Amino acid sequence: MSFASPILLIALLAIPGAGIAYVWLERRRAAAARRWANPALLPNLLASAPGWRRMLPAALLLLAATLLLVGFARPQRTTLEAKEGATLMLVVDVSGSMAAADVKPSRIGAARATLARFVQHMPKRYRVGVVTFSDHASMAATPTYDRAHVLAALPTTARAQGTALGDAVSLAVAAAKKAIGVGEKVGQKSPAVVLVISDGATNAGRITPAQASEASRNAGIPVSTAVIGTTDGVVLRKVAGGYTERIQVPPDPTVLQQVAGATGGRFYRVTTPRALDGVTKDLGSRIIKQRHVQSLVPVASAAGLIVACVAMILSLSWFRRLV
Repeated sequence: MSFASPILLIALLAIPGAGIAYVWLERRRAAAARRWANPALLPNLLASAPGWRRMLPAALLLLAATLLLVGFARPQRTTLEAKEGATLMLVVDVSGSMAAADVKPSRIGAARATLARFVQHMPKRYRVGVVTFSDHASMAATPTYDRAHVLAALPTTARAQGTALGDAVSLAVAAAKKAIGVGEKVGQKSPAVVLVISDGATNAGRITPAQASEASRNAGIPVSTAVIGTTDGVVLRKVAGGYTERIQVPPDPTVLQQVAGATGGRFYRVTTPRALDGVTKDLGSRIIKQRHVQSLVPVASAAGLIVACVAMILSLSWFRRLV
């Protein structure tokens, strides 16, 4: 909680002074009563001393005054809410090496399952788009609020050789810019994030990862990357003669690390499906949100008035006076 006018809180210094003054006046009143009346007769006049009831209404009034003075300082609460129209672009590698089963059920299968859970739990205010890439990049789903369309666009199988990472990042950034309407100011922070899941370095495409990173940085769109796979990754391929070729496909994180570092994103290393869940969870806490300031003045004022009313009701009920 914060205050829009914190300087007004200095008025709270009057509350302890008022409490001390009340106690002093009560003692003075009691002393005056003792001087003008015979103490021996007091038990015959009063059934019992009011005790704590004498102080309670005054204490409640001081509490009410405190709440009202806090209200004058305009208390407020700042929360983070999903920004309407913020866009997340999911970029998924569908090259042949993503068929490796070192991450169960396969690299591409684990990526799809985790991204599907991520999309289903995202705030409805976010748009989501999907780009797939192998030796070329394709727009599987333009940024949309339609979660069913996004889920249907997530890839299920690896399809081709080659990894055109630069083309994929460039396509995703362009789609995000169009969706959110990025301004002309270079480096301006934009309500968009790109997440790339891949297992290797780029070896195809017309745009280099460095060029794509520069465009992303200028648009203010961070690109987070996750390299998936282990050194035990193997892809089986049928060859002539009825033989099966075993191809080692260890992940290569170098370019993915460079893209994340150059664009202000995060880099993740994924070797199990559970680790991939951690990637989306962490990313979910970092995607664009907007600050919402909620005024607490009505709450403080209403509480102060209620406490003051209770104090006066108790005082009237017990002593037939307001205070």
